[in-house]
Amino acid sequence: MSKQFTKAFDLFIEKRSDSFWCRVSTKKSGSMVMPLKDYIELVEWTGQSIIHPDKATIPTHLKPIFQRLNINQDNWLNQVNHYGRNYYRAVGPLHLIQSFADKLKSKWIKGVSSIRSLYLSTT
Repeated sequence: MSKQFTKAFDLFIEKRSDSFWCRVSTKKSGSMVMPLKDYIELVEWTGQSIIHPDKATIPTHLKPIFQRLNINQDNWLNQVNHYGRNYYRAVGPLHLIQSFADKLKSKWIKGVSSIRSLYLSTT
């Protein structure tokens, strides 16, 4: 299975005191900052789980990452696997998606129901 993704964000690695941090940033919606180690572990586990869905149990040490990001860990892989089908122009917390739709002068944007299932709280 091959998927093609359009570059939707920039990834910056920053050194802060004794550790490295990852900042995932988009020009329009701001950025998400997390320790680089957490980012790499989340990406690695996600990729391995897509390739080997029978081994897709979330390791205990990754659960706090989902909590910090306010993401429903039970729905994470489904959302990643169906990114192009579930979203069109934007993905993120619902209030940011609504602001984005307002800027586009649109009353509707694809992905709202998916966002409600991906995030633990939409406020």
